[in-house]
Amino acid sequence: MREFKASIVRNRYGDMLSSLELKRIDTSIAQSPQTITDSNFKEFVKLVGKKGYPFCPATFRERIKSTKTFEQSQVLALYFDITDNMDSNISYDEICDRAKRYELPILFAYDSYSQIFAGSDNVKCTKFCLVFLLDISFTEVKEAEAVQKALMMIFPEADKSCSVLKTYQGGNKVLYFNNIMPTLDVEWLFMKMCLCLRERHGTTNYKRKINEFTSETEVALNDKKLPDVSIVDAGNDLEENDDNIMPKCIIDKGSGRILSHLKYKINFKDENVTVQNICQNKEIGLERK
Repeated sequence: MREFKASIVRNRYGDMLSSLELKRIDTSIAQSPQTITDSNFKEFVKLVGKKGYPFCPATFRERIKSTKTFEQSQVLALYFDITDNMDSNISYDEICDRAKRYELPILFAYDSYSQIFAGSDNVKCTKFCLVFLLDISFTEVKEAEAVQKALMMIFPEADKSCSVLKTYQGGNKVLYFNNIMPTLDVEWLFMKMCLCLRERHGTTNYKRKINEFTSETEVALNDKKLPDVSIVDAGNDLEENDDNIMPKCIIDKGSGRILSHLKYKINFKDENVTVQNICQNKEIGLERK
């Protein structure tokens, strides 16, 4: 059974929320964590995407929303408001095409009370949100935000405030959802970010954009001057007694499964290593090519 956790306010909203209303919801959303599984995933998508229920990708300890009480996040969301960025001339279809091109599976997408352009008879999709599900849950804010930023480097048109800590406005129309609940491989995401930047900025300038990314996230660079993110065999590490290299957490994605020794390793500039262990399940993971 596949599952993930997020926070959701169980109140229906029939229109865009004001900044004051969102701020009020933001302070209380940590009190409403929910576990989403195969059986209630469709209901979750409907509540958020059609009935306007605000949600936050993360859950929090002690039912208090803060970086110190951050519990975990396995969800990434990108919110787009084309009316605030008319110069980009980007559309929902173009954003989805880009996700498809770089093989980034969308979990679901929804319209968020789009506006009618002056002189137009039809409502165009001008405010929308794309939601992605990672193949692991991160328990450190720094790591989760680094992965969020990697996705935003591929989609710079997204709202700059997108974060695993953000409370997102719900919507009034589900545009897409994948009932298989596909997951996004973290290492794959970083690889695709580098590829996207190289295609967008050229073989010379893309390294400058990668440096900008590492400056913001503090992710270290490897010997190839690329983000130091990889999958390694943790078998030997698990036998060591040095607390500095012991894994922070082991995530079992299903009772009775044997955990793999494979793990993600994300190096940061100010640390020797930060680690997330994963169970590599090829049925739901993104196959490497």
